[in-house]
This record gives sequence, C-alpha cells and structure tokens, in this order.
Amino acid sequence: MTMYELFGLVKRRWYIYVAGLLVVIATVMWLGTTPRIFTATAELEFIQPRTLPDDLVNEDQRDTLIKFAGAVAHKYDEAYPNLELSSPSASIFGNGLREGVAVQLAAVGNQWTTSFVRPVIQIQVASSNGDSVLPMIREAASAVDAISVTMQQQTGSAKAYQITTSVDLDLVTVNSFGQTRTGRVSGAVVLFGACMVLATMTGQLLNRVARFRKQPSEPRKASDISGPIHAAR
Repeated sequence: MTMYELFGLVKRRWYIYVAGLLVVIATVMWLGTTPRIFTATAELEFIQPRTLPDDLVNEDQRDTLIKFAGAVAHKYDEAYPNLELSSPSASIFGNGLREGVAVQLAAVGNQWTTSFVRPVIQIQVASSNGDSVLPMIREAASAVDAISVTMQQQTGSAKAYQITTSVDLDLVTVNSFGQTRTGRVSGAVVLFGACMVLATMTGQLLNRVARFRKQPSEPRKASDISGPIHAAR
C-alpha cells in the first residue's frame, strides 16, 4: 500500500482510526491509575540468652527457640492486622496483595511441603508509598519484640535469661513493581501502532466488501445453462 492509498483510506474510513485512537487514550489513562507497589522483607531472629554458653546450645534448645518464635508470631496475628498468605513460604506480592503487613514464622520449601528450621520471623510489607515501607517494618519488628518480652515477663523469667530478638534493617531491600513513566510512554507508542495497523486492516477489508457488493452480476450465457438436446424418437 502506497502513502497515497493510505491517506485515501484514512480519509474514507476516518471513523475507524478515531475509534482506535479513543481505545489507546482510554487504555493509557486506565494504566496511569494503577499505582506502583513497593515491597520489602526483613528477618527477625530469636537469640538465646547471652548467659548461656555457645557450646551448650543444642538441637533441643534450637527447637525451643523455633517454637517460641512461632508462639510470638501467633500472638502478633491475634493482636495486629496481619495479611494471610497462601503458605508460610509465599511472598506477599505473589499472593496479589498490595497493601499491608505479613508476619509469620519463616519456612523453607513450598506451599505443599514446608518446614521450620530457623528461629526467625519473617516480616513482609507492601505499600503504594515507597517511603512508608521501612517504617512499617520497624513498627512490626518493635511489636514482635514487645510481644516476646511480655510473654517472658509473664512467666517470671529474669531479664538475663530472656530470649532476645535481632533484625538488621540495613540488609532490607525495597523492591518496586508496576509501571514507570518511560514504560507507560513506550507502551502507549506500541499500543498506538498496533491500533493503527488494526484500523488499516479493518478499513481495507471494508473497502473490499464494498467493492464486492457494487459489482454487477453478469447474466449467464444461454450456452452455459443449456445442455445438448437429444431428440427422442
């Protein structure tokens, strides 16, 4: 198709191109309303009392730490808004969640086979505001630590023999998901090009249909409809 033919098609079938342009504008505006999502994950570890020598830390004591961490996570779930994930090893974004905090005992494996081998509580957060991600983690970590202290104080445990918690926020990485301004512009250009190509193909098809309908039907010749005549005697 030459440029002259293309301009003629646009002039004749302008309404198809206008419809395609409106689709592009509506799609770009809709995509622009979808906010970026920021997520981060931190691990809060439960540590044996410092008064206990390292050579006395055995598997039984490690299991006790894991069970205590699980009990703290359960208490947090009862006291604070806590997102429910499909499995202990699932990610907050992978569950389609876009806002909130998920606190649970860290697990390995997958949603069908999970195991708890570390006294670690995993804190996951998601927010449309990137600046609020780290404060949300700090707040959740402080709440978990407060629950841990309260539970041990209620049992009469002396401070020197209490289990402590540790979280390194310097290791936390904030990830973002969603569209950037450059991505939206690139997507709009690609979508515009696709809509214009589709509009051109539709216009050509309509022209062919119109030409086919205008073609007069030629009368068939008598020789085409008559066959050999055999006289019957």
